[in-house]
Amino acid sequence: MSRARKKRIAVVGAGIAGLTCAHMLKGHFDVEIFESTQKNSASRPEQMEGGIHYCDFVPELKPLYPIEEVLFSSENHSVIWKGNIGYTYMIGGTEGIDAKLRQKLEKEVNINYSRRINSLDELSDFDIIVAADGFRSKIANLAKMRPHLPRMWGVGIGSTVEGEFNIGSMECTFNVDVAPGGYRYLIPISRKKATLASACIARKLDTKKVREKLRDFASARDFKILNEWTDFEKWYDINAYNRDNIYLIGNAASLTEQCFGFGLKYCIKSAKLCARAINDRSDYNNHLRPLLKELRFWEKVGRGFIYADNKDYDRLIRLMKISFVRKRAQRGKSIRSFFRFLRLF
Repeated sequence: MSRARKKRIAVVGAGIAGLTCAHMLKGHFDVEIFESTQKNSASRPEQMEGGIHYCDFVPELKPLYPIEEVLFSSENHSVIWKGNIGYTYMIGGTEGIDAKLRQKLEKEVNINYSRRINSLDELSDFDIIVAADGFRSKIANLAKMRPHLPRMWGVGIGSTVEGEFNIGSMECTFNVDVAPGGYRYLIPISRKKATLASACIARKLDTKKVREKLRDFASARDFKILNEWTDFEKWYDINAYNRDNIYLIGNAASLTEQCFGFGLKYCIKSAKLCARAINDRSDYNNHLRPLLKELRFWEKVGRGFIYADNKDYDRLIRLMKISFVRKRAQRGKSIRSFFRFLRLF
């Protein structure tokens, strides 16, 4: 008796979401990955991503190093938190966690590099299609699983700078003049290099002005700018996360946080839930409900930042000086409730 044919799965996109999903599916299915960039090339700019514990750890990933000190500041106030504050990851470039996972998975799964999918007909030989091709998702558009116009958009304007830095120390500035609808951050990569960036969520943004403010900051600190980058993001109202044989995960499904811009946690979670649904033949849309509830909460907080002014940011930093909040963060505990009861803006 002949052995039953394994179902074929096409994963479109070799970012952290697509790679995670492919890794979980490869033992039970015939999996292929389609990636538009060239082999050994960077799919996104090299940058540090850091978070305090409100966002929780991503247990699948080993942090580059812990954050032990954060300076938070606004126009007129500042506060320093010390202790077990959070964690950092390197993403993008050729040394980020996504690039390293891609190199590891190459030995186990066929990755078709320099292959851009322009039609669903190109994937007609596959039983299942997993769209992990980012916020520009061609698959989501072709399948009409989201509207043409986004609900919200954000942009990271940043650079890699050279100077003298303390590993484990981070700066975060809330000021509409330097990062409208968000914040500016400085996170060391090493003792000699750091990521300096402004993360903004808005419908209209003077990116040239934000860039100049970053250059002014670098100049005032005697930092040398090694490179500059701009990283866009868009969030859509999704009509369905799974329709027929197509599944949307990660940025392609707008499953990233719309407040502080963190995406790793939700990209990995959605990828794992998608793989579970495919393996178990269960309801992916239903599996996503707890994750969507959490993301809706952060969207509300994010919208507060969009309309905040510097007086609001001053109030935020004053609140962060509250002993209960500071001590809880310094013990590595979640401060999500801090955002819930303070009603920031």
